[in-house]
Amino acid sequence: MKFKSLIIVILAVVAMFAVGWISFSKTDTEANINIDTQEIKEDTDKAIEKGKQLIDRAKQAVDDATSEDDSDNVAPPSDSNNESEASGGTSESGTEREVQDNR
Repeated sequence: MKFKSLIIVILAVVAMFAVGWISFSKTDTEANINIDTQEIKEDTDKAIEKGKQLIDRAKQAVDDATSEDDSDNVAPPSDSNNESEASGGTSESGTEREVQDNR
């Protein structure tokens, strides 16, 4: 378990070094590790903003797709049709039956 944690910490430091958030410097008398907190804040703010934009675009795409689907849908059959079948009637809707009765 400790080995996995050490690997994760090493990978995190390497990633931070790769994106410029962390730097190492050495003088004759000391070694320094510099963490650029301002750069981290700016990058995370940018990432959050891009994430919000992606979510907004995805939401808009879903809204557009559902509004297109709604216009293509046909109204569901009425309950009166189901009731007439259950009571032994024909499968014709009430409107069709009325038209036939009026002939």
